[in-house]
Amino acid sequence: MNILEDLYKLRHSIYESSTIENTLNHFMWFSDNTVDINLKNTNDITSSTEKFYYIDFISFFSIDSIIDVYSTDSVFLKKIKELLKEDNFRLVFMDMHETQPYKQIEKLLNLFDNHQEKIILINNDSNLKNLNSKTNVKTFKTNFLWKNTAKTLLEKFKYFDLVWNEEKRDKMFLCVNKEGKEHRFFTICLLDMYGLLDNTNYSFLTPPKTEWDEFRESDFNNINKSFSFYKKNHVNKMKKPKLTDYELHSSDFKDVENLFETGYDFAGKVNPKDYRNSYINIITESVYWFDGIHITEKSLKPFCLPILPIFVASPNHVKTLRDDYNLDLFDDFINHDYDKELDNTKRLKMIIEECLRLSRLENEIIDFYKNNKDRFLNNKNSILEFTKQTDVHISNSIINF
Repeated sequence: MNILEDLYKLRHSIYESSTIENTLNHFMWFSDNTVDINLKNTNDITSSTEKFYYIDFISFFSIDSIIDVYSTDSVFLKKIKELLKEDNFRLVFMDMHETQPYKQIEKLLNLFDNHQEKIILINNDSNLKNLNSKTNVKTFKTNFLWKNTAKTLLEKFKYFDLVWNEEKRDKMFLCVNKEGKEHRFFTICLLDMYGLLDNTNYSFLTPPKTEWDEFRESDFNNINKSFSFYKKNHVNKMKKPKLTDYELHSSDFKDVENLFETGYDFAGKVNPKDYRNSYINIITESVYWFDGIHITEKSLKPFCLPILPIFVASPNHVKTLRDDYNLDLFDDFINHDYDKELDNTKRLKMIIEECLRLSRLENEIIDFYKNNKDRFLNNKNSILEFTKQTDVHISNSIINF
Protein backbone atom coordinates (compact mmCIF):
# COMPACT_ATOMS: atom_id res chain seq x y z
CA MET A 1 0.00 0.00 0.00
CA ASN A 2 1.55 3.29 -1.11
CA ILE A 3 1.24 6.06 1.51
CA LEU A 4 2.12 9.65 0.61
CA GLU A 5 4.53 10.59 3.36
CA ASP A 6 5.16 14.22 2.36
CA LEU A 7 1.49 15.18 2.79
CA TYR A 8 1.69 14.72 6.55
CA LYS A 9 4.18 17.54 6.92
CA LEU A 10 1.96 19.85 4.90
CA ARG A 11 -1.08 18.88 6.97
CA HIS A 12 0.74 19.44 10.24
CA SER A 13 1.92 22.87 9.14
CA ILE A 14 -1.61 24.32 9.15
CA TYR A 15 -3.28 22.43 11.97
CA GLU A 16 -2.26 20.08 14.75
CA SER A 17 -2.67 16.53 13.51
CA SER A 18 -1.53 13.00 14.12
CA THR A 19 1.91 12.22 12.82
CA ILE A 20 2.38 9.64 10.11
CA GLU A 21 3.77 7.27 12.76
CA ASN A 22 0.61 7.53 14.86
CA THR A 23 -1.62 7.15 11.81
CA LEU A 24 0.18 4.08 10.52
CA ASN A 25 0.36 2.49 13.97
CA HIS A 26 -3.41 2.69 14.25
CA PHE A 27 -3.97 1.52 10.70
CA MET A 28 -1.66 -1.47 11.09
CA TRP A 29 -3.23 -2.45 14.42
CA PHE A 30 -6.65 -2.09 12.83
CA SER A 31 -5.58 -4.30 9.90
CA ASP A 32 -3.77 -6.89 12.05
CA ASN A 33 -0.38 -5.93 10.59
CA THR A 34 -1.12 -7.73 7.33
CA VAL A 35 -0.66 -4.76 4.98
CA ASP A 36 2.72 -3.91 3.45
CA ILE A 37 3.31 -0.15 3.62
CA ASN A 38 5.44 1.72 1.09
CA LEU A 39 6.22 5.35 1.90
CA LYS A 40 6.06 7.49 -1.23
CA ASN A 41 6.00 11.15 -2.27
CA THR A 42 3.33 12.97 -4.23
CA ASN A 43 5.66 13.30 -7.22
CA ASP A 44 5.55 9.52 -7.62
CA ILE A 45 1.89 9.47 -8.62
CA THR A 46 2.13 10.75 -12.16
CA SER A 47 4.84 8.27 -13.11
CA SER A 48 2.97 5.19 -11.86
CA THR A 49 -0.30 3.35 -12.41
CA GLU A 50 -0.34 2.03 -8.83
CA LYS A 51 -2.76 3.51 -6.32
CA PHE A 52 -1.57 6.01 -3.72
CA TYR A 53 -3.25 6.90 -0.43
CA TYR A 54 -3.36 9.64 2.13
CA ILE A 55 -4.86 8.38 5.40
CA ASP A 56 -6.10 11.16 7.66
CA PHE A 57 -6.48 9.67 11.14
CA ILE A 58 -9.21 11.94 12.55
CA SER A 59 -10.19 10.04 15.70
CA PHE A 60 -9.78 12.21 18.84
CA PHE A 61 -10.19 15.41 16.80
CA SER A 62 -13.45 17.34 16.53
CA ILE A 63 -15.15 17.01 13.18
CA ASP A 64 -15.35 20.81 13.00
CA SER A 65 -11.56 21.08 13.20
CA ILE A 66 -11.23 18.58 10.34
CA ILE A 67 -13.70 20.60 8.28
CA ASP A 68 -11.57 23.67 8.97
CA VAL A 69 -8.46 21.91 7.70
CA TYR A 70 -10.11 21.06 4.40
CA SER A 71 -11.73 24.48 4.08
CA THR A 72 -8.60 26.55 4.72
CA ASP A 73 -6.75 27.86 1.70
CA SER A 74 -3.35 26.24 2.16
CA VAL A 75 -0.59 24.40 0.35
CA PHE A 76 -1.92 21.18 1.85
CA LEU A 77 -5.45 21.69 0.52
CA LYS A 78 -4.21 22.73 -2.91
CA LYS A 79 -2.13 19.57 -3.09
CA ILE A 80 -5.08 17.40 -2.04
CA LYS A 81 -7.26 18.96 -4.74
CA GLU A 82 -4.58 18.38 -7.33
CA LEU A 83 -4.20 14.75 -6.29
CA LEU A 84 -7.94 14.10 -6.41
CA LYS A 85 -7.78 14.81 -10.13
CA GLU A 86 -5.50 11.80 -10.51
CA ASP A 87 -7.21 8.46 -11.16
CA ASN A 88 -4.85 6.59 -8.84
CA PHE A 89 -5.19 8.73 -5.67
CA ARG A 90 -7.46 7.93 -2.71
CA LEU A 91 -8.21 10.09 0.33
CA VAL A 92 -9.04 8.04 3.43
CA PHE A 93 -10.69 9.52 6.53
CA MET A 94 -10.07 7.01 9.33
CA ASP A 95 -12.25 7.63 12.37
CA MET A 96 -12.37 4.06 13.61
CA HIS A 97 -12.78 4.97 17.30
CA GLU A 98 -15.77 7.26 16.87
CA THR A 99 -18.85 8.27 14.93
CA GLN A 100 -20.05 11.76 14.05
CA PRO A 101 -23.34 13.57 13.32
CA TYR A 102 -24.30 12.96 9.70
CA LYS A 103 -24.76 16.65 8.97
CA GLN A 104 -21.14 17.27 9.90
CA ILE A 105 -19.90 14.29 7.90
CA GLU A 106 -21.86 15.48 4.88
CA LYS A 107 -20.47 18.99 5.35
CA LEU A 108 -16.94 17.57 5.21
CA LEU A 109 -17.63 15.36 2.21
CA ASN A 110 -19.39 18.14 0.32
CA LEU A 111 -16.09 20.00 0.25
CA PHE A 112 -15.06 17.41 -2.36
CA ASP A 113 -18.27 17.41 -4.34
CA ASN A 114 -16.61 16.61 -7.65
CA HIS A 115 -14.34 13.88 -6.30
CA GLN A 116 -16.33 12.02 -3.63
CA GLU A 117 -15.90 8.77 -5.53
CA LYS A 118 -12.20 8.85 -4.56
CA ILE A 119 -12.84 9.25 -0.84
CA ILE A 120 -13.10 6.49 1.77
CA LEU A 121 -14.64 6.96 5.22
CA ILE A 122 -14.01 4.49 8.05
CA ASN A 123 -15.73 4.92 11.40
CA ASN A 124 -17.52 3.07 14.18
CA ASP A 125 -21.12 3.85 13.21
CA SER A 126 -23.29 0.76 12.85
CA ASN A 127 -25.78 2.93 10.95
CA LEU A 128 -23.18 4.16 8.48
CA LYS A 129 -24.84 2.40 5.54
CA ASN A 130 -27.54 5.08 5.62
CA LEU A 131 -24.92 7.61 4.56
CA ASN A 132 -24.13 5.73 1.36
CA SER A 133 -27.38 6.75 -0.30
CA LYS A 134 -26.52 10.43 0.10
CA THR A 135 -22.91 10.43 -1.09
CA ASN A 136 -20.60 8.68 -3.52
CA VAL A 137 -18.11 8.02 -0.74
CA LYS A 138 -17.04 4.46 0.04
CA THR A 139 -17.79 3.77 3.71
CA PHE A 140 -16.70 1.04 6.10
CA LYS A 141 -17.96 0.28 9.58
CA THR A 142 -15.54 -1.18 12.07
CA ASN A 143 -15.41 -1.75 15.81
CA PHE A 144 -11.83 -1.31 16.83
CA LEU A 145 -12.27 -0.67 20.56
CA TRP A 146 -14.83 -3.45 20.98
CA LYS A 147 -12.56 -6.07 19.46
CA ASN A 148 -9.43 -5.11 21.36
CA THR A 149 -11.28 -4.75 24.66
CA ALA A 150 -12.86 -8.17 24.14
CA LYS A 151 -9.47 -9.77 23.70
CA THR A 152 -8.27 -8.14 26.90
CA LEU A 153 -11.31 -9.03 28.99
CA LEU A 154 -11.98 -12.55 27.78
CA GLU A 155 -8.70 -13.97 26.58
CA LYS A 156 -5.99 -12.42 28.74
CA PHE A 157 -7.63 -11.91 32.12
CA LYS A 158 -10.60 -14.28 31.84
CA TYR A 159 -12.75 -11.86 33.81
CA PHE A 160 -15.95 -13.73 32.99
CA ASP A 161 -15.27 -16.61 35.35
CA LEU A 162 -13.75 -14.27 37.92
CA VAL A 163 -16.81 -12.08 38.39
CA TRP A 164 -19.62 -14.65 38.43
CA ASN A 165 -21.46 -14.19 41.70
CA GLU A 166 -24.69 -15.90 42.76
CA GLU A 167 -24.74 -14.34 46.21
CA LYS A 168 -26.43 -11.13 47.32
CA ARG A 169 -24.58 -8.15 45.83
CA ASP A 170 -23.77 -4.74 47.28
CA LYS A 171 -25.79 -2.55 44.91
CA MET A 172 -28.59 -2.98 42.40
CA PHE A 173 -27.02 -0.77 39.72
CA LEU A 174 -23.59 0.06 38.33
CA CYS A 175 -23.16 3.23 36.25
CA VAL A 176 -19.60 4.08 35.16
CA ASN A 177 -19.02 7.52 33.60
CA LYS A 178 -15.91 9.29 32.38
CA GLU A 179 -16.74 12.53 30.55
CA GLY A 180 -19.53 14.71 31.92
CA LYS A 181 -21.84 14.51 28.92
CA GLU A 182 -25.38 15.76 29.34
CA HIS A 183 -27.17 12.42 29.04
CA ARG A 184 -24.83 10.91 31.65
CA PHE A 185 -25.36 13.76 34.07
CA PHE A 186 -29.14 13.65 33.65
CA THR A 187 -29.08 9.88 34.21
CA ILE A 188 -27.41 10.36 37.60
CA CYS A 189 -29.83 13.17 38.52
CA LEU A 190 -32.86 11.06 37.59
CA LEU A 191 -31.56 8.03 39.47
CA ASP A 192 -31.39 10.27 42.54
CA MET A 193 -34.82 11.76 41.86
CA TYR A 194 -36.35 8.29 41.63
CA GLY A 195 -34.65 7.19 44.85
CA LEU A 196 -32.23 4.81 43.11
CA LEU A 197 -28.86 6.52 43.47
CA ASP A 198 -28.15 5.18 46.96
CA ASN A 199 -28.51 1.73 45.44
CA THR A 200 -26.13 2.61 42.57
CA ASN A 201 -22.37 2.20 42.44
CA TYR A 202 -21.38 5.01 40.07
CA SER A 203 -18.53 7.18 38.88
CA PHE A 204 -18.37 10.62 37.27
CA LEU A 205 -14.82 11.69 36.52
CA THR A 206 -15.18 15.13 34.91
CA PRO A 207 -17.49 18.03 35.76
CA PRO A 208 -20.78 18.06 33.83
CA LYS A 209 -21.69 20.72 31.31
CA THR A 210 -23.12 23.84 32.97
CA GLU A 211 -25.55 24.62 30.15
CA TRP A 212 -28.15 22.20 28.82
CA ASP A 213 -30.53 22.57 25.93
CA GLU A 214 -31.18 19.06 24.63
CA PHE A 215 -33.67 17.74 27.20
CA ARG A 216 -37.12 19.10 28.09
CA GLU A 217 -36.43 19.23 31.80
CA SER A 218 -40.04 19.88 32.76
CA ASP A 219 -40.97 16.44 31.40
CA PHE A 220 -38.84 14.87 34.13
CA ASN A 221 -40.75 16.48 37.01
CA ASN A 222 -42.89 14.27 39.23
CA ILE A 223 -45.95 15.41 41.17
CA ASN A 224 -43.98 16.19 44.30
CA LYS A 225 -40.44 16.46 42.94
CA SER A 226 -38.73 19.07 40.82
CA PHE A 227 -35.89 17.88 38.58
CA SER A 228 -34.09 21.22 38.89
CA PHE A 229 -33.41 20.55 42.59
CA TYR A 230 -31.49 17.36 41.78
CA LYS A 231 -29.68 18.97 38.87
CA LYS A 232 -28.44 21.84 41.03
CA ASN A 233 -27.43 19.46 43.81
CA HIS A 234 -25.30 17.27 41.52
CA VAL A 235 -23.67 20.19 39.75
CA ASN A 236 -22.17 21.09 43.12
CA LYS A 237 -21.28 17.50 43.99
CA MET A 238 -19.52 16.81 40.70
CA LYS A 239 -16.96 19.57 40.90
CA LYS A 240 -14.60 16.82 42.05
CA PRO A 241 -14.21 13.37 40.42
CA LYS A 242 -16.46 10.63 41.80
CA LEU A 243 -15.05 7.09 41.66
CA THR A 244 -16.88 3.78 41.83
CA ASP A 245 -16.81 1.89 45.14
CA TYR A 246 -13.93 -0.38 44.14
CA GLU A 247 -11.98 2.11 42.03
CA LEU A 248 -11.84 4.21 45.18
CA HIS A 249 -9.57 1.61 46.78
CA SER A 250 -7.50 0.87 43.69
CA SER A 251 -3.83 1.82 43.54
CA ASP A 252 -4.44 3.04 39.96
CA PHE A 253 -6.36 6.02 41.30
CA LYS A 254 -4.07 7.59 43.88
CA ASP A 255 -3.93 10.91 42.00
CA VAL A 256 -7.62 11.33 41.19
CA GLU A 257 -7.43 15.04 40.37
CA ASN A 258 -4.90 14.42 37.58
CA LEU A 259 -6.27 11.20 36.10
CA PHE A 260 -6.46 12.53 32.56
CA GLU A 261 -2.92 13.89 32.67
CA THR A 262 -1.58 10.47 33.69
CA GLY A 263 -2.73 8.83 30.45
CA TYR A 264 -4.91 6.29 32.28
CA ASP A 265 -6.52 3.80 29.88
CA PHE A 266 -10.20 4.32 30.66
CA ALA A 267 -11.36 2.27 27.66
CA GLY A 268 -9.48 -0.91 28.41
CA LYS A 269 -9.41 -1.15 32.19
CA VAL A 270 -12.13 -2.11 34.64
CA ASN A 271 -12.33 -3.19 38.22
CA PRO A 272 -14.21 -6.50 38.03
CA LYS A 273 -15.28 -6.18 41.67
CA ASP A 274 -17.61 -3.33 40.63
CA TYR A 275 -19.36 -5.73 38.25
CA ARG A 276 -19.25 -8.68 40.63
CA ASN A 277 -21.13 -6.69 43.26
CA SER A 278 -23.90 -5.15 41.14
CA TYR A 279 -26.89 -6.67 39.36
CA ILE A 280 -27.61 -4.28 36.49
CA ASN A 281 -25.16 -2.20 34.46
CA ILE A 282 -26.58 1.13 33.24
CA ILE A 283 -24.31 1.80 30.26
CA THR A 284 -24.16 5.48 29.31
CA GLU A 285 -22.76 5.22 25.79
CA SER A 286 -20.78 7.91 23.98
CA VAL A 287 -23.58 8.77 21.56
CA TYR A 288 -27.12 9.63 22.63
CA TRP A 289 -28.29 12.54 20.50
CA PHE A 290 -28.12 11.66 16.81
CA ASP A 291 -28.97 8.83 14.45
CA GLY A 292 -25.56 7.19 14.55
CA ILE A 293 -25.20 3.95 16.49
CA HIS A 294 -21.88 3.97 18.32
CA ILE A 295 -21.23 0.59 19.93
CA THR A 296 -18.03 1.00 21.93
CA GLU A 297 -16.24 -1.07 24.53
CA LYS A 298 -18.75 0.31 27.07
CA SER A 299 -21.48 -1.84 25.51
CA LEU A 300 -19.20 -4.86 25.53
CA LYS A 301 -18.30 -4.97 29.21
CA PRO A 302 -21.65 -6.14 30.65
CA PHE A 303 -21.53 -9.20 28.38
CA CYS A 304 -17.96 -10.07 29.34
CA LEU A 305 -18.16 -9.42 33.04
CA PRO A 306 -21.21 -10.53 33.08
CA ILE A 307 -24.11 -8.37 34.28
CA LEU A 308 -27.61 -7.48 33.09
CA PRO A 309 -27.51 -4.42 30.79
CA ILE A 310 -29.59 -1.29 30.18
CA PHE A 311 -28.34 1.22 27.60
CA VAL A 312 -28.52 5.00 27.70
CA ALA A 313 -27.78 5.43 24.00
CA SER A 314 -29.20 6.50 20.65
CA PRO A 315 -32.28 4.69 19.27
CA ASN A 316 -31.84 1.14 17.94
CA HIS A 317 -28.64 0.58 19.90
CA VAL A 318 -30.11 -2.51 21.59
CA LYS A 319 -31.54 -3.74 18.28
CA THR A 320 -28.08 -3.54 16.71
CA LEU A 321 -26.49 -5.50 19.55
CA ARG A 322 -29.16 -8.13 19.14
CA ASP A 323 -29.18 -8.35 15.33
CA ASP A 324 -25.58 -7.60 14.32
CA TYR A 325 -23.68 -9.06 17.27
CA ASN A 326 -25.96 -12.00 18.04
CA LEU A 327 -26.27 -11.08 21.71
CA ASP A 328 -29.01 -12.06 24.13
CA LEU A 329 -30.41 -8.85 25.65
CA PHE A 330 -32.59 -10.76 28.14
CA ASP A 331 -35.77 -9.31 26.68
CA ASP A 332 -37.92 -11.70 28.71
CA PHE A 333 -36.70 -9.97 31.88
CA ILE A 334 -35.72 -6.43 30.84
CA ASN A 335 -38.08 -4.21 28.85
CA HIS A 336 -35.95 -2.53 26.19
CA ASP A 337 -38.86 -0.72 24.54
CA TYR A 338 -37.03 2.54 25.24
CA ASP A 339 -34.69 1.57 22.39
CA LYS A 340 -37.46 2.30 19.87
CA GLU A 341 -38.24 5.78 21.22
CA LEU A 342 -36.87 8.56 18.99
CA ASP A 343 -37.66 11.41 21.36
CA ASN A 344 -34.54 11.88 23.49
CA THR A 345 -36.36 13.14 26.58
CA LYS A 346 -39.01 10.40 26.52
CA ARG A 347 -36.36 7.72 25.93
CA LEU A 348 -34.33 8.67 29.01
CA LYS A 349 -37.45 8.80 31.16
CA MET A 350 -38.45 5.33 29.92
CA ILE A 351 -34.97 4.03 30.81
CA ILE A 352 -35.15 5.34 34.37
CA GLU A 353 -38.69 4.03 34.83
CA GLU A 354 -37.51 0.58 33.73
CA CYS A 355 -34.68 0.84 36.28
CA LEU A 356 -37.29 1.69 38.92
CA ARG A 357 -39.34 -1.39 38.00
CA LEU A 358 -36.30 -3.65 38.12
CA SER A 359 -35.16 -2.22 41.45
CA ARG A 360 -38.21 -3.83 43.06
CA LEU A 361 -37.29 -7.31 41.78
CA GLU A 362 -34.11 -8.14 43.69
CA ASN A 363 -35.15 -11.69 44.59
CA GLU A 364 -36.26 -12.35 41.01
CA ILE A 365 -32.95 -10.99 39.70
CA ILE A 366 -30.96 -13.24 42.05
CA ASP A 367 -32.94 -16.24 40.79
CA PHE A 368 -32.45 -15.09 37.20
CA TYR A 369 -28.68 -15.13 37.62
CA LYS A 370 -28.77 -18.58 39.19
CA ASN A 371 -31.04 -20.07 36.51
CA ASN A 372 -29.63 -18.51 33.35
CA LYS A 373 -25.89 -18.90 33.49
CA ASP A 374 -25.98 -20.70 30.14
CA ARG A 375 -27.37 -17.55 28.48
CA PHE A 376 -24.56 -15.42 29.89
CA LEU A 377 -22.08 -18.02 28.65
CA ASN A 378 -23.67 -17.96 25.19
CA ASN A 379 -23.12 -14.20 25.09
CA LYS A 380 -19.51 -14.72 26.03
CA ASN A 381 -19.12 -17.18 23.16
CA SER A 382 -20.73 -14.75 20.72
CA ILE A 383 -18.19 -12.12 21.69
CA LEU A 384 -15.34 -14.59 21.37
CA GLU A 385 -16.54 -15.33 17.84
CA PHE A 386 -16.46 -11.63 17.09
CA THR A 387 -12.85 -11.35 18.27
CA LYS A 388 -11.89 -14.00 15.70
CA GLN A 389 -13.21 -11.83 12.91
CA THR A 390 -10.77 -9.48 11.29
CA ASP A 391 -10.92 -6.06 9.71
CA VAL A 392 -8.36 -7.10 7.10
CA HIS A 393 -11.17 -7.39 4.56
CA ILE A 394 -11.69 -3.65 4.99
CA SER A 395 -8.02 -3.05 4.31
CA ASN A 396 -8.21 -5.20 1.20
CA SER A 397 -11.29 -3.34 0.06
CA ILE A 398 -9.50 -0.04 0.51
CA ILE A 399 -6.54 -1.24 -1.52
CA ASN A 400 -8.84 -2.49 -4.27
CA PHE A 401 -11.02 0.63 -4.31
